[in-house]
Amino acid sequence: MLLFCPFLRGNGVAIKMGVVGSYLRLYSSQVTVTVNNQVAVVTATQKFFNNTGAATLIKYGFPLPDGASATMLRWNIYGLWYNASFTPITQDTVVPQYPGGNTDPNLEAYLGATPLFFSPKDTILPDSSITVELTYVQLLPYKFNKVNFYYPNGYNLIQTSPLNSQEIIFNVTSERTIIQVDFLTHAGTVTNTGNAAQAVWSCYSCLADSNYRICYELSSDELGIYDFSTFLPDSMKKCDSTGRGFFAMIIEPETNPEVAVIQKVFTLVIDRSGSMGGTKIQQAKDAATYIVNHLNLGDQFNIIDFDDVITSFQPSHILYTPTAQNSALNYIDALYARNMTNISGALVTAINQFGTTDTNKANIIIFLTDGEATAGNTSTTGILSDVHNAVVMHNTTINLFTFGIGSSVNEQLLTLLANQNNGMSVFLGSDDLYNVLSEFYLTIQNPVLLNPVITFSPPLITEVHPSFIPNLYKGIQAIITGRYSEPANMTVSLTGNAFGNSILYTYNITLADSFVPGNAFLPKLWAKKKIDELQNQYNSLPLNDPSAADLKAEIMNTSLCYEVMSTLTSFVDNGGSGYSTFFEEYPSSAEIDKLTNSPNPFTDETVIRFTVDDPGCREAVIMIYDISGRLVYKEAIDNITMGEMKFKWNGCLSNGKKVEQGNYYFTIEICGKILCGNMVKI
Repeated sequence: MLLFCPFLRGNGVAIKMGVVGSYLRLYSSQVTVTVNNQVAVVTATQKFFNNTGAATLIKYGFPLPDGASATMLRWNIYGLWYNASFTPITQDTVVPQYPGGNTDPNLEAYLGATPLFFSPKDTILPDSSITVELTYVQLLPYKFNKVNFYYPNGYNLIQTSPLNSQEIIFNVTSERTIIQVDFLTHAGTVTNTGNAAQAVWSCYSCLADSNYRICYELSSDELGIYDFSTFLPDSMKKCDSTGRGFFAMIIEPETNPEVAVIQKVFTLVIDRSGSMGGTKIQQAKDAATYIVNHLNLGDQFNIIDFDDVITSFQPSHILYTPTAQNSALNYIDALYARNMTNISGALVTAINQFGTTDTNKANIIIFLTDGEATAGNTSTTGILSDVHNAVVMHNTTINLFTFGIGSSVNEQLLTLLANQNNGMSVFLGSDDLYNVLSEFYLTIQNPVLLNPVITFSPPLITEVHPSFIPNLYKGIQAIITGRYSEPANMTVSLTGNAFGNSILYTYNITLADSFVPGNAFLPKLWAKKKIDELQNQYNSLPLNDPSAADLKAEIMNTSLCYEVMSTLTSFVDNGGSGYSTFFEEYPSSAEIDKLTNSPNPFTDETVIRFTVDDPGCREAVIMIYDISGRLVYKEAIDNITMGEMKFKWNGCLSNGKKVEQGNYYFTIEICGKILCGNMVKI
């Protein structure tokens, strides 16, 4: 029934095919977000009007946030809804171009680095409309108790005329106490009950000229370790034989000042080859200055800079003191770009300075480069071998974070270096270096648990992603997902090293034995984490590696079956038949009055109101669904009369159990018509 109730809208672009810079008018926009402990399900729908004066095909483009995965797309044209199909084909990103191969710069700026594209086959007639609805899942950025949501609503690059209506509805529930919710960009209405909050903003006949930014802060004194699980019924689609249970655990170390942090042995490696000249080297120097100014007392550090010659600030790591800080800042200030690029020599020099692993400290290397190796060992396999041999020779463990600047870097090499050495790789433009690197450093500034390992007893959790858990840092979140075949009570053990000792944390959990509506996002979250890990492995493989085909097939199968988009899949219009909507896209105010409930949001009970205007009507059927589409309550109302009718719902399931917090939808079947509405339980 949810397919018939288009409650949710947001911003994409309807690009007129064959004409550069020509777009259908965006008529109306709304975005609804449901967040459960930092996991956001965003549904964005927009209505476009063809005011170009000619029939046209379109390509729909949406500025999908980095790290988000699309899970559903549908569209309405000429009164019928159609669902897009997942296909094992890389999406078609071609849009109309100027002579010389350049697209409209305003379009490129708006769509960003990771756009989603979709091309419906229907021709849009003049003065006709098309509505497109996209749903995606996203792990919201979490740092130091603050969770940030961003949505690209700055549509003035594409359209300077006002929209008929705009609205955002942002709902969040959290195991940790929500201290504060801030609507940073719009004068919205905010409510907060502690573990559930909502932010709402709407506007009629106004410009879409600023992005949505919402931030909420969680309590710093609550250790954020909590689990979710759900067990799918037999009737639901099966994608594999792993089991019908889906599990996730979120670990958020405390951030209050009393939490002890582990000291670091830290090296910053900076490429100063000739191609780093100008903006790049200045951004690198500014970022290095920021890092040196934010080291912790007790840390040891060094700086290595390289072209075809490797130079070191100090022969080995030195204790961070005010005197050492000033000397390092002067050293950074004197750096300039020159000559070639010896990546292998720089990394081996850095590793040689660490020596044998000290379990009391975190060994961290941040490596910056903008190009491929042109001096020393220049092959990918050779550099990887040199780094591996240096680590083995010194019997050490390092956490290597690689940053590729610009378009000329060897992404495969930097990805493999990070993957093989307990780190991560980041690729960015030269103008982004300072902001990205300084912000990243804050995330690894304060380690609290080294070499963490998670185990389950009894060992019922399988297919755990990510398979490698990085070090835990103060204020930074880790999310682990997995599968299970049978429900059970079990113990989760988290082990690691801190301050020279082996640390053990244990947690007792109960795996769900039935479908949990509030955790309906778990299958897609698990699939996304698996796809991300497989994609990383796939991108790391050398050309013509025989295992690439198997990895590619597994990525596609997971993406298609769980309907979570990957870089190897896309949405297509398969020409299937449409289905009618029982709820007009833009109903009159009188029709909206029939679908109201109050209070909304509600805590204990709410009253649904509808109007009966046919004297022959004698019965209405009310059905209530959770966000996953599962019917949770149904009741027939006999002997209805003309005029306004009221139905009080006490927020209970059909079995009498109270429903969980979240979004719910209701339908009223009356005299051959079906009306729809939505409400929020807080």
